[in-house]
Amino acid sequence: MSLENLRQDMANNGYQFKGSFISDGKIKRFSLNGKDKDGYCQVFDNGDFFHAEYGDWKTGNKYKWNSTGGELNRKQVNSLKQAQKVFNKEQKQECQQAKIKANEIYQQAQENTIFNAYLKSKGFDNYKDLKHPARQDEQGNLIIPLFNIENEIQS
Repeated sequence: MSLENLRQDMANNGYQFKGSFISDGKIKRFSLNGKDKDGYCQVFDNGDFFHAEYGDWKTGNKYKWNSTGGELNRKQVNSLKQAQKVFNKEQKQECQQAKIKANEIYQQAQENTIFNAYLKSKGFDNYKDLKHPARQDEQGNLIIPLFNIENEIQS
């Protein structure tokens, strides 16, 4: 079976994915209604077979597919788990690097955003009262930090 069989499986479940399948384990979002990206598809290449999970975040519907055409055997399940483990480790490293970059951008931006046109147009002038106020970079771009529950910048 090929990844085109995945496309057919998706179509059989009411999902029209028009993009290319990339088997890197990353979640690809796509539109189910022409405007929102509420559909998703994640494809893993385990060397001798493909495994995919897809669905709809709005409804919570989830589907699994694999290129073996049936149930995975124990070796294949273990191979899939290992591939997912490697992927999760890589994702964690990418997130850590993104956190570092986001923090650098935020720290380099100017604290005085009173001249930011967007904030002014929205009538927002009490930004200094915020724990982590928006800032402005040298090009005038508005930098709005997002923090996790441990108060670490994420994005």
